[in-house]
Amino acid sequence: MKEEIAFEGRFIEVVRKGAFEYIRMRHSSLVALTIPLTVDGEIVFIQQLRVPFDTEVIEFPAGLIGDEAGYEDESPKDAARRELIEESGYQAGMVEYLFEGPSSPGSLAERVQFFLAKDCVKIAEGGGVDHEEISVHAVPLGDAMAWLEAKASEGILVDPRARLGVLIANQNMK
Repeated sequence: MKEEIAFEGRFIEVVRKGAFEYIRMRHSSLVALTIPLTVDGEIVFIQQLRVPFDTEVIEFPAGLIGDEAGYEDESPKDAARRELIEESGYQAGMVEYLFEGPSSPGSLAERVQFFLAKDCVKIAEGGGVDHEEISVHAVPLGDAMAWLEAKASEGILVDPRARLGVLIANQNMK
């Protein structure tokens, strides 16, 4: 099928291919997402305003791989480590690749690589870079699902990958 760029912005393109339309990131199509577990048995979430939903979202530290100047050749694992520190202030003792899959296969040409970060320790404030305003939450792993449900009942959106991450973390703690 012939591809046509319907819209081109600073960071995204809207692409038409036959009867389909989807979004493609202009500088990277791969995301590193990290599920952080602290040395104290906590799982670390971040909370930030997501403009498309006009509300805050609970999620894990994540970011595009190779989309910034100076990081074009960064490995996914290095990007996972960097984003973890930038967004949460935690540094991982060990980072393990888990799996990869599409972010939103019907509308976004982007893949997510999931990493498990173990033995994380707080070394900085976190909070993100430039325009990001991120709150960091370290929650005992055993309380994490109830904590996410409480946040959802407050009207804060919870990324489904946060719930998935709790399940993965529990499985990896056995």
